[in-house]
Amino acid sequence: MLKRKHEDFSSSRTSLSFIGLPFLSYSSPRTYLTELHRFKVAQFFAGFGSYRKVKQIRLGRNTACHCSFSTLETNFVDSNRVRLSIVVPFYNEVDSIEKLVEAVIAACEESPYAKQWELICVDDGSTDGTTEKLKRVCNKNSFIKGISLRKNFGQTAALSAGFNIASGDLIATLDGDLQNDPKDIFGLIETMDMSGYDVVSGWRRCREDTFVRSKLSQAANWIIRWITGVPVHDLGCATKVYKREIIRDIRLYGEMHRFIVVLAMYEGAKIGEKEVSHYPRKFGKSKYGLDRTIRVICDLTFLYYLKKYRTRPSHLFSFFAILFSTLQLALMVFAFLSKFLGKEILRTSLPVWLLFLMTLQLTWIMFEVGILAEVITRTYYESQSKPIYRVRRYFPDQTKIGFQ
Repeated sequence: MLKRKHEDFSSSRTSLSFIGLPFLSYSSPRTYLTELHRFKVAQFFAGFGSYRKVKQIRLGRNTACHCSFSTLETNFVDSNRVRLSIVVPFYNEVDSIEKLVEAVIAACEESPYAKQWELICVDDGSTDGTTEKLKRVCNKNSFIKGISLRKNFGQTAALSAGFNIASGDLIATLDGDLQNDPKDIFGLIETMDMSGYDVVSGWRRCREDTFVRSKLSQAANWIIRWITGVPVHDLGCATKVYKREIIRDIRLYGEMHRFIVVLAMYEGAKIGEKEVSHYPRKFGKSKYGLDRTIRVICDLTFLYYLKKYRTRPSHLFSFFAILFSTLQLALMVFAFLSKFLGKEILRTSLPVWLLFLMTLQLTWIMFEVGILAEVITRTYYESQSKPIYRVRRYFPDQTKIGFQ
């Protein structure tokens, strides 16, 4: 009888390798059952992504080996887990939100990601009834998450809020104005899988915008490519797909949403692009204006600093310090020559040259203060783990936080 029990225990012990737990030596069936129970608990937490590693399980003198999160995830994650998260920010898009949700549902259910996707809608402080429609849409569909921000924080903050609750291995973005086709997301994913990219950006080669706006956009994208070196023709296209680990390592501030691809490249990501569709705007009006062009220029200045000097800022400041010191030395030499030789070397009715040097120094000082303020702001938020937005409520009320 005892021999048969021992044989049963031995056979059950070998089955443990089938479920992914390494073969271990146990002194008794009770030890084995306790070990299996604890492993099941560890499996539960790992499936929800709560722990990166299951710690050693000590049972008397028996010690189980480490089990990595990736192994547990491979063996135990449900086949219906979220693989794709689609983040869409909305601001006063009450007429388009329902139609966009329908288009996303139709595109996803026909894709290889059917039943393994989620849609995250972020209401960026809308005042036209978008919040109420978002609430109804989320209550009707369990695979849709909604976030309502307290005020209009901007598109960067809205995307950041969506990224922070995304659960998918891939994270895609769309605009909420129905000018993007959700089906294009899966073309970008195919390009990502075939070429091994970490980020794939859409390219609206045939844009449904005015001639002036299209040409200005082309010029702006050319300047951005020249300054940053990013191999993308259309950074303003909202249709993009990122790997989860890339987004997790990026912190967004200001209005850097249009430069997420650039920031990803600075983090070592492999960047690709693919042509996508673009449709005329049906509802509402565009939120873009001339003021955004000025903001893009300001952001480009900081991006150039990040590209060249973020790990060696003293090189930048020392260069300008040497430059202005040289100019001051030259002015001093001119002053001495004028005094002792009795000649006017720079004779003019107005001190234009002096004004030029003063404005040059003032420009540099303002640039320097801007960089310092940007760095201080980032340090303030990151040191306290504070988001750049404030959430009024989630739809539904219980929402899983992805990165937090």
